Amino acid sequence: MVIVTQNYFWNAMENNTNSLKNPAQQIMMIDDDIDIMNAVQAFLERNYFDVTLCDCGEQAVRHLSKNTTDLIILDKHLTNEDGVLLTKRLRQFSHAPIIMLTANDDETEQVIALESGIDAYMTKPFKSRVLLAYIHAVLRSKESIIGTPKSEISEEEKESLDCEQEIYECHGWRLNCTSHKLFSSNNQEISLTAGEYTLLSVLFSNPNRVLSRDQLLSMTRKEDVPFDRSIDTLISRVRRRLDQPKWIKTIRNLGYLLDANVKRIHQTTGNN
Repeated sequence: MVIVTQNYFWNAMENNTNSLKNPAQQIMMIDDDIDIMNAVQAFLERNYFDVTLCDCGEQAVRHLSKNTTDLIILDKHLTNEDGVLLTKRLRQFSHAPIIMLTANDDETEQVIALESGIDAYMTKPFKSRVLLAYIHAVLRSKESIIGTPKSEISEEEKESLDCEQEIYECHGWRLNCTSHKLFSSNNQEISLTAGEYTLLSVLFSNPNRVLSRDQLLSMTRKEDVPFDRSIDTLISRVRRRLDQPKWIKTIRNLGYLLDANVKRIHQTTGNN
């Protein structure tokens, strides 16, 4: 067991006046180390978050089946369950971004975790200021994809959104840029993380064009995110979502290309 003293989590607590716009954002933490969870909870609540603690996967699943959360902090190596496998169960109830914690800094393990759909990866021990930066960055990324909450949109903007939706259509698949939803050719909604949606929207808006990794990075991420998002990992995940691996081609030494015809269309409310 990795022992982390409370000093790791409290050293940035004092004089911290930065908070997110929403002071009541919910965080669920899943870890079987009670000392770590209590220290993180105390620190985050001082930074205007509401924190729910779960010491096992079953407790987390029960909580998510009845409640919502804005972000999940998940330990990869739980006593009786692997965090990557638990991620798949959690995704049945929530698409909240996930920060995974682990004492193992193995690169292969990190890739597997990222490909499972998590949004960030941190190794133990860690400092509170770094954890808080990760949380802020992940939530900002989520907000940039989802956009302004509907309750904050003016009546004129609501009326405009209700009248027309922008959609990319590719061989029967549809990416709705208004609702940020993906539908298969048989009209089944496909769950996407924020990063997957952003990458798909870039590819669908640039069909039959080679995009380098650097171009894709600059088009899919913000500079203030304090961790790297592997484009290769995102490409792999998007290929699985589409179930059409040949559509996204790897162009050796150059980058990636969406080898498909895409139509940009508009639909009125009532269509996907």
